[in-house]
Amino acid sequence: MEQVAEYFSGHFSSEIYEQPELVERISAVYRPWQTAHGKYTLRMEDTGGGLYTITDSRMHLTEGSKIEIVEEQEAIGLMTMAPLGAHPVHESAIDRDLGVAMEGWFVPIITAEPELLHRLDKTRDRKVTHQSLALT
Repeated sequence: MEQVAEYFSGHFSSEIYEQPELVERISAVYRPWQTAHGKYTLRMEDTGGGLYTITDSRMHLTEGSKIEIVEEQEAIGLMTMAPLGAHPVHESAIDRDLGVAMEGWFVPIITAEPELLHRLDKTRDRKVTHQSLALT
């Protein structure tokens, strides 16, 4: 717990506490699914030269993994939570199940190493700053 930035505890009502038999029924369905599908991923890796590989093995049981190569600008849009439509890739990302729309926001669901996420975030910040300076 020492590594968690903030820790909260409290008491609240929840269906989980009020219907433990429902939780057990859901768990009975979820555990076999997790065992069968737990090894499948949706992951982005840096290929070099401004290109990034997205490997999607979630629902490709018979044909293997689906691999997609994207350029840096698309990678930034795919990996950044932002207001829905703030990046041109959001709509197609949702159509391709690479992100979800939630309360007016694009929420990425692709995983990546923390270093890659940090680098893409810094690249996005530099480009936004550069664009802001160009407008002044």
